[in-house]
Amino acid sequence: MPGPAKRRLLNLLEKYKDESYYVPSFSYEITTTEVIVNCRLPNLVKNPIDGTDLNRLKVVTSDVKKYLKENEITAGDILLDGSNDNLKGVQETTWVFSRVTNKILEKKLNKKYSKYKKLIYTVNIGKYDTIKEPEFITDGWDYICYTNNRTVNSNVWKKKSIPKFLNKIKDPKRKSSMMKIDPYKFIENKYDIIVYVDASLKINVNLDKLINDLKVTDNDMVVCRHPRRTDIYQEGVELSSLKLDSSISLTKQTNKYKKLGIQKGSGLFESGVIIRKNGHKDIQKFCDLWMEEYKSGSRRDQMSYYPAYWKLMNMHKSDMKINIVPSLYWKNPNNYFIIDRSSRDPSHKKVRFVNEK
Repeated sequence: MPGPAKRRLLNLLEKYKDESYYVPSFSYEITTTEVIVNCRLPNLVKNPIDGTDLNRLKVVTSDVKKYLKENEITAGDILLDGSNDNLKGVQETTWVFSRVTNKILEKKLNKKYSKYKKLIYTVNIGKYDTIKEPEFITDGWDYICYTNNRTVNSNVWKKKSIPKFLNKIKDPKRKSSMMKIDPYKFIENKYDIIVYVDASLKINVNLDKLINDLKVTDNDMVVCRHPRRTDIYQEGVELSSLKLDSSISLTKQTNKYKKLGIQKGSGLFESGVIIRKNGHKDIQKFCDLWMEEYKSGSRRDQMSYYPAYWKLMNMHKSDMKINIVPSLYWKNPNNYFIIDRSSRDPSHKKVRFVNEK
């Protein structure tokens, strides 16, 4: 009969169904952020471990050392549970391998998606938002920030200018939304996967894990269901009450969609994160439909986002595979993205609000 540690291990392997969670020769427990490994020490530790060099981890058995090297886990990824003084005379201790499972999984996913050209981009116009440095940086991805703000600096995001074809657009909100709606008008035609992220959001995930979790390569597009409202009619009422657009313009637009046949409760998307996989003939058609609806309607792009999808599916009978997922940042248990509006400049309210007379 296996002991308690072995039973926990078997239960975990059954739960996760992934070899990346298996640490050979040890009993261990997995939490959401770390693997706690109980390993026997063959010798007493004579000198403190500073964790700067893998070869100096004298307490690690040959099996552990081999495992660490095979998975390219450095000493910096390892934290000791307790002070070095507690090691003296101890034959067994607990090691905390911080984010070990995540690192192994990241390596596998990076290899799995290495054949794809991948881009994540954001748009920062004026001084309304500041650029957010990612919590995670994923190898094999290009990070581009389109901005007209000369003070924007980043160690991760490559800064690019706002496309010249938008110079005639005076409203910075419309200018930003148009870059969200159709990236193919200004982004190089070399990417297989393009992710748009709003400037108010901070990346909090390995991007290869994101596209794996959302099955991006099995679909043509990933869109997010609105977490609080269920249709464009509710959205119109909300935007009007907050004075985010003209109530006259919003009423005109919602009446148009009623006549078109879009039902109440039929759906609403939020536009903070949009993921597109290139290849389908209708991906540009979707962008064109959204842009057409946006130009003739509200400056708030969510009002025209779902109608563009509705027209694509119901009027153009597209066979595009669109994966509709819950919000990736609003009360999402995975915390893929974090909302950060703390640095918004209050003097630039005109970017967001409309004053009706």
